[in-house]
Amino acid sequence: MEREHNRKKPITPFLFLITASCVCALLYLYALPNSITWLIELSNRGLLIMWIIGGGYVLFRQVIESVPKTVASTLVLAGFTLAALAIALLLQRTDAFSKTMSVFGFLAFPFMLCYSAFFKIDDRAKRAVCFFAICCSFVFIDLYYSDYRQYYEGPYGGVELDVVTLGYANPNQTAIYLFSCATVLFTSVFYFKSNLFRLLVFLDGCYISWILFQTESRTAMAMLVVFGVFIFLLRGKSVSKRLVDIAILTPVIYLVFFVVLALLQKSVTFLNVDIFNGRDVLYSNYLNRLTFLTALFGDLNRYMFQNMHNGYVAIAASAGVVSCFAYAFCLRACAMGNRPAKDAPAYMRVSFIAFLCMIMYTASEAAYFVGGSVYGFLMFAPVVMFATPYARQNIKAEET
Repeated sequence: MEREHNRKKPITPFLFLITASCVCALLYLYALPNSITWLIELSNRGLLIMWIIGGGYVLFRQVIESVPKTVASTLVLAGFTLAALAIALLLQRTDAFSKTMSVFGFLAFPFMLCYSAFFKIDDRAKRAVCFFAICCSFVFIDLYYSDYRQYYEGPYGGVELDVVTLGYANPNQTAIYLFSCATVLFTSVFYFKSNLFRLLVFLDGCYISWILFQTESRTAMAMLVVFGVFIFLLRGKSVSKRLVDIAILTPVIYLVFFVVLALLQKSVTFLNVDIFNGRDVLYSNYLNRLTFLTALFGDLNRYMFQNMHNGYVAIAASAGVVSCFAYAFCLRACAMGNRPAKDAPAYMRVSFIAFLCMIMYTASEAAYFVGGSVYGFLMFAPVVMFATPYARQNIKAEET
């Protein structure tokens, strides 16, 4: 009996996907500033293929069974984005491979949500995510003390900036990576049991936050403050449905705010910089080119999941408003179905707040929604920490 009790637990499909995804994302974040092209392609596409196959298996298996909201919304999203791809290929047959990869990269995060809804998330997967954040912090700190600290590879060669970039494409991209890392590190403080280890992880999170502030990304700085305020206000409390809806609607509220300011021809500054910063021109160009067909299915040839500096606009421009509504519904279904109870462990509330903050982050930066499989996994990491699989919820309901 002792031998049976001490036997190692088998590696579950979900644990394998999480661990392999952590490795791929870590290699990607290391290879990107070092311009290791083959490793960038291998890690990015490896991550994408794993989740498309794994998530696709679960998705199509559930078509003939009871379908929860998360899977239903993913089906709608997949259908309309693939329809957008088909229309794009009919209108312009060139560059089909890159368009296909962009669509699948966009679908990676919904597939992750779909897959996680049906498989048990054990502590080993959560630990993998926590140690992934710690390893990422080591990569970022190493880059901070390297020649890449303020280096930017522009279209005309390398450029030295007066802000921290860590060798990534621009300070905003760097800030998103650092924000993702910092929020999971602070979640890990509540997850680990050892007080010494928790202290070290907390200091690590503070150091990454300090590097983040040196990117001068206004959105990242604001959301990190919001993240801290929410943790303080919601300590020992459950997250209300109203707060979830506010988070889901934040990109829309932000967009309406911009439209009103544009109509009134007024400007607002934040940290001595105009908050429009060219976004008004970007949005007006999109609206001027809008037709019934592009509103419904998007214009993949023109936009192809570019960063439109608003998550919903980026989805609508590329794949249409129906896909945008399906994506928002997918996010809401995940959040509402996994809201931590009042008596849930503190790390679940903190990771849930991190997830909501990432959604709100897309009001100004669209990368979490349309940046591809690595961004999708960075957004999915907090979900691993708080999600309760749909299948397990059903079992509990039947038992009661």
